[in-house]
Amino acid sequence: MGKSAGQTGNARAAEAKARKQLKKEMEKAKQQQAKEDAKWVDDDPKKKKAEQRRLEKQQKAEEAARRKAENKAMLKEEEKEIEKSIHKGTGKNRSDNIKMVCMQVCLCVRGEEGKREEGRGG
Repeated sequence: MGKSAGQTGNARAAEAKARKQLKKEMEKAKQQQAKEDAKWVDDDPKKKKAEQRRLEKQQKAEEAARRKAENKAMLKEEEKEIEKSIHKGTGKNRSDNIKMVCMQVCLCVRGEEGKREEGRGG
């Protein structure tokens, strides 16, 4: 029995030694991989600036789209208010309402002209 117990102890020691060796090799491989990856890292300042400009351009486009949506919503709201005031108007307020309608038509025409110019330019 003494002999088999000793062999078991050596087997355990051999397994432990093999695990330690494997762990050591894994660490060495990770370090080697990190060194290899560091060689291929691209720290080109021109590329960083280009990426930064691209991100800024994207943010500006998103901001413009948000503002455009807000402006459309506000325009619809104003149109509804004008529409309500036109239908309410009777008597002496009627002339004021007609003036408001004329102003609304002018604003719409100007808005359409602006859209046409944007279509030509962009």
